[in-house]
Amino acid sequence: MNKLINISEVDDLLFGDGSKLDIYYIERTPLGDFVCFIGPSGAEFTLLIEDSRLHQMAVDRLLELGAPVVERPFNVVPPQQS
Repeated sequence: MNKLINISEVDDLLFGDGSKLDIYYIERTPLGDFVCFIGPSGAEFTLLIEDSRLHQMAVDRLLELGAPVVERPFNVVPPQQS
């Protein structure tokens, strides 16, 4: 049986440790949308969320709150022929 996820669980995941909206952004790739954040040192991280429903709800919540979206298309360069 699937457990219902409510918005307070999503907010707790994203903001429960005191994090603010301004550290988050959505990275949009051909594989999907990822929740990313900028750590205190300025390094960028991806928040890995195993539960696919919780992941989608976190993405939707951040978009609803106005988090920026960064498009990251894959640039595949074919190998050089000799």
